[in-house]
Amino acid sequence: MKKTDYDEETYYKKVEQDLFPLILMSKKFEEFISDYALMKTEDRWDEDFDTVVRSFFFEKGTQEYIISITPEGLIRRHHTTYPTQLAIQVHNVIAGMYAGGWLPKR
Repeated sequence: MKKTDYDEETYYKKVEQDLFPLILMSKKFEEFISDYALMKTEDRWDEDFDTVVRSFFFEKGTQEYIISITPEGLIRRHHTTYPTQLAIQVHNVIAGMYAGGWLPKR
């Protein structure tokens, strides 16, 4: 058994726990970032850290920017170079979620 293998109940509990803040993040990005369109999201399991990571696909004009974020609000990876303006807006939303107590402190 690999370290990332869980029994089914534990796995679903872990995924549910990870998805809650990511769903809130998606809603807050759509609400507060108005000059970039959040076109879609993709969830993936990060085996190195045993957590769900969500990739956010932002678009502005013909440009697409992809940023992967953990449930704690950490940018795990950026798949494309993205503008400073978008980085600041993403940071402000995540910082606001921490200030409001919406993100888990693990």
